[in-house]
Amino acid sequence: MMIIILSSCSDIEDISDADFVSDVSVAIPLINTQLTLDSVSERLNGLTSIVIAPNGQATIKYRSEVIRQDADDIFPVFPVIIDVPIVGPNSIWSLESLASLTDAFADNEIRKAIFQDNNVFFKLQHASDDDVIFTITIPEFTLGGEPFTRTYAVPPRLDETDVYNTVSVSLDDYLFLPVDNALSFIYTAVDSEGNTIDMTATAMKLDFLNFEYVEGYFGERIFDIQGDIIEVGLFDKWISGGLEFEDPKVSVRVENSFGFPVKTEFQKLQFKTINGTIYDIESGLIEEGVAFDYPGLDEVGEVKETSFDFNKSNSNIQQIFIDKVASVNYDIDALANPDADPTISGFLNKESYFRIDVSVDLPLNGIVNELVISDTLDLDLNE
Repeated sequence: MMIIILSSCSDIEDISDADFVSDVSVAIPLINTQLTLDSVSERLNGLTSIVIAPNGQATIKYRSEVIRQDADDIFPVFPVIIDVPIVGPNSIWSLESLASLTDAFADNEIRKAIFQDNNVFFKLQHASDDDVIFTITIPEFTLGGEPFTRTYAVPPRLDETDVYNTVSVSLDDYLFLPVDNALSFIYTAVDSEGNTIDMTATAMKLDFLNFEYVEGYFGERIFDIQGDIIEVGLFDKWISGGLEFEDPKVSVRVENSFGFPVKTEFQKLQFKTINGTIYDIESGLIEEGVAFDYPGLDEVGEVKETSFDFNKSNSNIQQIFIDKVASVNYDIDALANPDADPTISGFLNKESYFRIDVSVDLPLNGIVNELVISDTLDLDLNE
């Protein structure tokens, strides 16, 4: 007999360098086979492991590739292909107009943002034969507490179609604090003698709309997190006989650093057996969704974890596995702001991400000590 002292759950791979007798087996009463720790660990691929709990219970864990989506995957940087019109010396432009550029801004309300990798310039036109001194202020753009202000000397009009483009100015690190989801523009235009000049056309042009940090309401929308297929190789060489796991599970672990409410929307969670039969999971978790924990406005940069599983208590998974599952096919979406409550202020920044780790866990109810001898089945855990 060999005694292994475990203070926490361990993968077989993690104890490969330990001092143990190589012919010690995992005793699995339901399976007529012999499994030594050496032989089992040799059979495992990078996505399959055996976890030994402190009480000696062995669980085969089949994982998928980890799915991760970053802020740029969900809210991609996009070029601003429209001119923002500046109509008169005091004018307001609603940010709702951005919805015409991309669905990412539909039903959004930006309440606070910090620009990153943005440049701005102005397109100016007047009817004077003299130089015009044009000074513009955008109160909602501030740096160090000072509003964005620029002064340009606009040359005399050459012809009626002549438009003067100013040099580009970086908006990096500028704080954007819109009022009522809008921008305001205040400008003056005077000639060399100080006389007010009417501008015939004025517009602002941003090259990209890109933020290091955004705070506000991002609307009720679905993020396509996609999915994967988990291959379950336990039954690949099964010939006959029955096997009923006490509590098979599909476990889901989510890391989330987006600062707004999100819950799951399962597009697919299907099980394919070795005979080709397809089963859909039946569970209240599918119908109701699972809410992800998320950081609050005072927890920017923190990562929240949410774990849940489909088990015999909340689904039909135990009955499905009686028919010998060969693979699990899943596709998970994330529904942001599922309650569609615009009073909620959330946030995201460039480091925000979702990370979803899905596994199939098959407890074998084995004890890591005594030898079980049988040679009737060559068990291949992977394929």
